[in-house]
Amino acid sequence: MDHFPNTQSIMKNSKNTLISFLKLSLTCLFISTTCYAEKEYAQDYEKALEAAAKSKKNTFILFTNSKSCIPCKKFKADIFSKEAFEKYAEKELILVRVDYAPCFAKEDKKTLVEVEGSFKLPQKIAHRGRGPWPYLIVLSPEGKQVFSGVAYDKGRTDVKSFLNFLKAM
Repeated sequence: MDHFPNTQSIMKNSKNTLISFLKLSLTCLFISTTCYAEKEYAQDYEKALEAAAKSKKNTFILFTNSKSCIPCKKFKADIFSKEAFEKYAEKELILVRVDYAPCFAKEDKKTLVEVEGSFKLPQKIAHRGRGPWPYLIVLSPEGKQVFSGVAYDKGRTDVKSFLNFLKAM
């Protein structure tokens, strides 16, 4: 004699509900990481130049301090994280970001030379952590410097003006 005649039915429905919930959760996780994932940055200067030459794209080298530089944070919020910039960058740029934040860390502190050395930056490109930040160097697909200066500057503080600036190079 079964005291709970609907037990199997309830368990089956619970299992189906759980499976549906897990599928939905994984789908949401996939969508959120796809839409909000960090941009891909080249981790090696020479490989970035090779990729730029092969794809006929400019190399966009951004020197920043993501932890304590207020203009760097504004640049990221106002320009770098905008969909219009991301679409442009995907089609037109090879991105290299040299972040000096580890140089100012309390633990596991790195030197400027160590940070830049990890990217294998040549002396003529190395910024050596000098301000002002964010500092930008743009190289043509052939590796020639077409811009060197402050990235977040007057006339380039929103995504539209910054993209116009890049397109004019």
